Amino acid sequence: MIEENIGTYAKLLPSEDTRNKIALIMRMFNLENHTSPRDLHVTLIYSRSECSINKEAVGLPVRANGKAFSIFANASGGNCLVVELESEEMQSLHSRFITEHGATHDYASYKPHLTLSYDYNSTDVPSDTMLEHFYHLCFDQVVVEPLSFGWIPNEQED
Repeated sequence: MIEENIGTYAKLLPSEDTRNKIALIMRMFNLENHTSPRDLHVTLIYSRSECSINKEAVGLPVRANGKAFSIFANASGGNCLVVELESEEMQSLHSRFITEHGATHDYASYKPHLTLSYDYNSTDVPSDTMLEHFYHLCFDQVVVEPLSFGWIPNEQED
């Protein structure tokens, strides 16, 4: 018997200008195994329970600034390089999805972030001086879809 994917996933997509800016930054800093620009997103909710989220109720655009670089574990036990984001709007949306729509969250706290590499070959993070390139980020689309446990990022593209 095949188990169905049950749950809800919501993410913000960067505007074309922000996506192009981040793609340029990843090339500028020679980031190996960088995320394909078409896969750049910020997860708002990864809920293992289904919930009804009206994406039209999300006030767009949502803005953010880079806060810190971090290493997160990837699905195969390796490293992801992420830039954590500072955005009251993202924090508020995440909280609303839980309190008003019954979404669940698996972690103690919500850390909005962009994954720059899903297969980062180091444990060192870039210098904080690079954060200056991650200011005034704009996210102008929201996607709400059924949760997919088997998502795999696209191949890197330049």
